[in-house]
Amino acid sequence: MSSGNDPAAPVVLVPGYHFSAAELQAMALDGVLVRIHGQAYGPAAQEQGPAARALAAALSLPAPFVERVVLGRLTAAWVHGCAPDPGRLALLVDCRRRTTALPPWSGCVLHEVALGPRDVVHVAGVPVTPALRTAYDVALQVPQAQALPVLAALFRDPVLECPLPLVRQAIAAASRLPHKASALAALDAVPLSGPAL
Repeated sequence: MSSGNDPAAPVVLVPGYHFSAAELQAMALDGVLVRIHGQAYGPAAQEQGPAARALAAALSLPAPFVERVVLGRLTAAWVHGCAPDPGRLALLVDCRRRTTALPPWSGCVLHEVALGPRDVVHVAGVPVTPALRTAYDVALQVPQAQALPVLAALFRDPVLECPLPLVRQAIAAASRLPHKASALAALDAVPLSGPAL
């Protein structure tokens, strides 16, 4: 399956469309496919970039949530190529929208947050937080040891246009923000040189 009718969209396969889970696993063992996330696979010869990761995450969501949520936090950082596969997908839903609880077996975590018009971009048609919002959320919500390499990768990637001073300014200017002091401390500790992820 690929995104819509776009011939440039990556191919992402999940069980039930053309192949069973066992067939996909067998093709991965043979080196024909690579696992992107969960039970989502892509052709080994295809670049598994942001579009493939976003589609793999979307295809892993419970059907009722596909149109309602935004990929955020470490999941968004992974889509942007700045974090390893998070395992459980972090889903954001605007606190002004009604939603239902996730089923316990979903492999996802749902967070109700305030989302503004600049807090969502689309990668292969999938809603994802942009790098600036992703860095802001990671600094505030992820333990420092796990956050530091992710933040460093976000700030170092010139394509993402995510300068550390802008993220620091946004957090410093916010009032009554939980975890503000620890987020600022994490930003001050980000290594801006050395190997990226």
